[in-house]
Amino acid sequence: MFYGGATIEEKLGYGTNLQNQKKEMRDLCISDFGKKLGQVDQAGAEALVVAYLCRMGRFRQLFLNGIKSHVFVGLHVFKDAWKSRVDSPARIDYLCTLNPPELKNDNYFRDVVKPLIASSDEWPARERYYFIAKMICHASNYGMKSGTFQTNVLDKSEGAIVLSRSQCEAFLSLYHSLFPEIQEWHLGVRKQLMATRILTNLFGEPRQFNGAFDDELWKSAYAFVPQSTVGQITNIAFTEVQEGLDDKTIDSDRSIGLELLQNNHDSILFQFNDGHGQEAFPIITTHMNRRLVSPRGEEFFMKTEATTGKNWRPFKKLINEGGLVAYRN
Repeated sequence: MFYGGATIEEKLGYGTNLQNQKKEMRDLCISDFGKKLGQVDQAGAEALVVAYLCRMGRFRQLFLNGIKSHVFVGLHVFKDAWKSRVDSPARIDYLCTLNPPELKNDNYFRDVVKPLIASSDEWPARERYYFIAKMICHASNYGMKSGTFQTNVLDKSEGAIVLSRSQCEAFLSLYHSLFPEIQEWHLGVRKQLMATRILTNLFGEPRQFNGAFDDELWKSAYAFVPQSTVGQITNIAFTEVQEGLDDKTIDSDRSIGLELLQNNHDSILFQFNDGHGQEAFPIITTHMNRRLVSPRGEEFFMKTEATTGKNWRPFKKLINEGGLVAYRN
């Protein structure tokens, strides 16, 4: 992979250590000639781990029924926005009464409301309801307070989305009313830290938490197990695949042309010879779809989503038609 405008001779053997480049800049990162980029992301990632750290409740039901938490939260938090954009406003109120298993089977939700909520990520800044819902989920799962949440949204949106303190408080309060099991899990984390000061992630890796028991320590503790588990999944997968390439147990004749390019915490970016996606993607997904066990002994598997393209930025018609699109076998 090299930056557009540079020759292969100039860039061969060189890469970048910038892990989280802005999406607007990623179309500068393109595959080598004769190759395509592939990316495998952990689907749900940290939120899925949180769902299994908590008791069975509505939050885990979302994952079991294939509903993104951002969509579910967006439905409830911004229901008035959807009412003004659909032909049956009363139907929105009805959808908000349904639990995930019922919502999954509702045709109006699946065909009209769900796509509408997801599409709001491309709307003007103040109407990016999907983005705000995603921020609400992340903040609430890790115990963020309204003031920090307000600043975080402002920062992540680069000043485009300005929320009042009262809005932030209402959003976070509604989230916890939807998923009371999240705060129950927080309470369990605090009790464990006060007893031992040690938490372990789902791979059994421990961390000791020192210092005063205050909001900063609690937030770090809530985030530790989900974040470290997700990061370790990617680290293990990246290492296993690279070792397989090195000892030629993977792509032994190099016909696939598989090359790992980047570890992005919950995803792996790679390139492969054009036309060999059916061979390249299963290699990566097999190592990313890890078996995990919750503290209660419940088995679950990390799932993945795959995309492919000629450059690293998501596909957009007329703007970036060589960008990443969903990969299908």
